[in-house]
Amino acid sequence: MEQRNESCEDVVRCTLSEDDLLAEFDDSYGTIEDKPFTLWTKERVYFPAVYEIG
Repeated sequence: MEQRNESCEDVVRCTLSEDDLLAEFDDSYGTIEDKPFTLWTKERVYFPAVYEIG
Protein backbone atom coordinates (compact mmCIF):
# COMPACT_ATOMS: atom_id res chain seq x y z
CA MET A 1 0.00 0.00 0.00
CA GLU A 2 2.82 2.35 0.87
CA GLN A 3 4.33 1.93 -2.61
CA ARG A 4 0.98 2.95 -4.10
CA ASN A 5 0.62 5.99 -1.82
CA GLU A 6 -2.28 4.40 0.05
CA SER A 7 -2.77 4.27 3.81
CA CYS A 8 -5.08 2.65 6.34
CA GLU A 9 -7.46 5.55 5.80
CA ASP A 10 -8.03 4.30 2.23
CA VAL A 11 -9.19 0.84 3.39
CA VAL A 12 -12.83 0.16 2.59
CA ARG A 13 -13.00 -3.46 3.76
CA CYS A 14 -10.69 -6.26 4.87
CA THR A 15 -11.21 -9.93 5.70
CA LEU A 16 -8.77 -9.73 8.65
CA SER A 17 -9.65 -8.61 12.15
CA GLU A 18 -8.05 -5.43 13.51
CA ASP A 19 -5.68 -7.56 15.63
CA ASP A 20 -4.63 -9.52 12.54
CA LEU A 21 -4.04 -6.29 10.63
CA LEU A 22 -1.64 -5.08 13.31
CA ALA A 23 0.47 -8.26 13.14
CA GLU A 24 3.64 -8.14 11.05
CA PHE A 25 3.13 -9.78 7.66
CA ASP A 26 5.86 -12.11 6.36
CA ASP A 27 6.27 -11.10 2.71
CA SER A 28 9.30 -13.28 2.05
CA TYR A 29 9.52 -15.69 -0.87
CA GLY A 30 7.85 -19.08 -0.85
CA THR A 31 4.68 -20.11 0.95
CA ILE A 32 2.37 -17.91 2.97
CA GLU A 33 2.79 -18.50 6.67
CA ASP A 34 0.36 -15.78 7.70
CA LYS A 35 -3.42 -15.69 7.39
CA PRO A 36 -4.75 -15.31 3.85
CA PHE A 37 -6.65 -12.08 3.31
CA THR A 38 -8.29 -9.74 0.86
CA LEU A 39 -8.16 -5.99 1.46
CA TRP A 40 -10.06 -3.43 -0.57
CA THR A 41 -9.12 0.24 -0.79
CA LYS A 42 -10.78 3.01 -2.75
CA GLU A 43 -8.58 2.18 -5.76
CA ARG A 44 -7.17 -1.36 -5.40
CA VAL A 45 -7.60 -4.89 -4.08
CA TYR A 46 -4.70 -6.45 -2.15
CA PHE A 47 -4.11 -10.15 -1.51
CA PRO A 48 -1.03 -12.31 -0.93
CA ALA A 49 0.40 -14.16 -3.91
CA VAL A 50 2.46 -17.33 -3.77
CA TYR A 51 4.59 -18.87 -6.45
CA GLU A 52 6.94 -21.81 -6.51
CA ILE A 53 10.65 -21.30 -6.92
CA GLY A 54 12.50 -24.04 -8.67
